[in-house]
Amino acid sequence: YEELQQTAGRHGDDLRNTKHEISEMNRMIQRLRSEIDNV
Repeated sequence: YEELQQTAGRHGDDLRNTKHEISEMNRMIQRLRSEIDNV
């Protein structure tokens, strides 16, 4: 049972990291879009 909890915790960390990466990429995309609009 403890093993299950540890595995779930790791998956939760992975999900949080992925969400963070996605939001960073979205910011980059927004910046690129505004740069393209200015061209």
